[in-house]
Formats: sequence, structure tokens, C-alpha cells
Amino acid sequence: CVAVLRHPLQQDLLVVKRLVERRDGGWWVLGDNPDAEGDSRVFGTVPPELVLGRVLARYRPVTPGRQRSVGVLASWLFSAVRPVASRRLRAR
Repeated sequence: CVAVLRHPLQQDLLVVKRLVERRDGGWWVLGDNPDAEGDSRVFGTVPPELVLGRVLARYRPVTPGRQRSVGVLASWLFSAVRPVASRRLRAR
């Protein structure tokens, strides 16, 4: 499950992470990039009250001011909104 949550160390920052499993006192979360810092390997479990909601889709906006061909626009329409499905990691 992919979720939006408040960063435990900087609560004015919203982050998107995968909820891996429920652990003592919260959720163990991981990012998609294992080399980047900023998940439970750094700050531990995230309390449930910092998890704001589940991500259902991602949106890719159109870049303003750029000319686009019909093919490029059709490709954008097809991929602008995509559901987020996480089968690799399931929250327990």
C-alpha cells in the first residue's frame, strides 16, 4: 500500500512511502530508492496518526507553453492519471 504521511522528524513535510508492515507503535515505511535516505531505516516506525491517507493514483500535469503533436497529446492522455497498485509489498 502506498500512502501519504507527515515526515516524523519534519512534520510540515508530506512524503509518499510504501507501508511495509505494522510494527510496535506504528508503520514501517520504505521509499522506492533504497540508496536515498528518508524512510524507516533512518527514522524508525511512523506513528499511525502521521499517516494521512492511501495513494490511489498519480497525476502527471501538462507542461505549459510547449507545442505538442497529436501523438504526444494522445500519449499524455493515456498516461496522465495512473492507478497506483502495490503488489510487491503488502501492509500487514
